[in-house]
Amino acid sequence: ALHALRRKRWYEKHQRYVDHAVKATRSASKNKEMTEVSNMIKGIKLEDDMTEASGNLYKSASQELEQVEFVEDELLAELERLKKALDESLLEASRKEDKVHPSPVTSSASPSRPGAMEEDEVENEVEDGAQDGTEDEDEDDDEEDLEYLRRWASESL
Repeated sequence: ALHALRRKRWYEKHQRYVDHAVKATRSASKNKEMTEVSNMIKGIKLEDDMTEASGNLYKSASQELEQVEFVEDELLAELERLKKALDESLLEASRKEDKVHPSPVTSSASPSRPGAMEEDEVENEVEDGAQDGTEDEDEDDDEEDLEYLRRWASESL
């Protein structure tokens, strides 16, 4: 009996909702033409169809995700393999870099006068330039080279 009384109240409540919906529809459609009402109904049906389709899509996607299971041990093993491969590639790259840039060779300049060799080379170049008369040409070439390097550096930024 109690169950029947609850069902009766639910039906009464549902009937009130339906009555209010009918009243709202009547008041909204009083000033509208029949085509506008049919367009509105089609729009509502379309929205319902889209909602149903998106719900179905969501359900199918969630079912597929439930079917795909990842084994944690396999993922950890793959992560370890990737770490080892990365370490090996970094080690190989550092070995190649060491081969490209060998350690600097010590110069044979006398310890009493370090850098004497460089000074002598600069003096010899200046004397050679003065004797050849090509010092001005060398300076022009140097200026052109510097300008080229400045343009290249500004373009690469």
